Amino acid sequence: MQYSTKKILRRGRPPSYDREAALQAIAGVFLQHGYHGTSLDDIASATGMQRPSLFGAFGHKPAMYLLALDWYVQKMLLMTEQALHHPQPLNTCLQGLLQRVIDTYHSGTAPGCLLLCTAPAVAAQMPEVAALLAGTLQNMQRQFHDRLLQAQTEREFTSDNIEATAWLLVALVQSCATQARIGQTRAALMDSSHAALTQLLSSGLDGAPGREKRRRQD
Repeated sequence: MQYSTKKILRRGRPPSYDREAALQAIAGVFLQHGYHGTSLDDIASATGMQRPSLFGAFGHKPAMYLLALDWYVQKMLLMTEQALHHPQPLNTCLQGLLQRVIDTYHSGTAPGCLLLCTAPAVAAQMPEVAALLAGTLQNMQRQFHDRLLQAQTEREFTSDNIEATAWLLVALVQSCATQARIGQTRAALMDSSHAALTQLLSSGLDGAPGREKRRRQD
């Protein structure tokens, strides 16, 4: 997900703007500075819109932040859905998703995830943000749960605790966001996340080394 800070206000009367580009620019500013560190001047500069136009289109700063978060979340959930339902084995789908997630975390105005890296800091003071954060994590868990259930139905994944595995996958995505934010390189994050995923799925994937060893012992 690439962020752009190009000015998007178009000349002419009445003034018009590209809402998608504006939300992308606003999201990029909040990702770079966090909620409290972002000023209205920062947003105006990134979008090329004057304050009255910004307020008219998106409301004041809290509303802008919520709209940017919602825009970002919809993109991320769609990316997750598409990656998980690719016609490939479970492990390949999850590895591919991790790569796309990590690429996204390193392609913005600052490293990390807009939701996972900025929302927790203000969730206690902004109930709408807390609700969006909680709902998104639940949606991600459901996406992972559904894909694991499909793999179980197809006898590709045999773990009995799909619920817990799905939440652990959510936690892995959160960990990738945090590590990217604090400076972990793309290559190092790819290596560590793929190793973690392999370990996480080792007891449930059909034909995994751990399962083969237990079969021989039995």
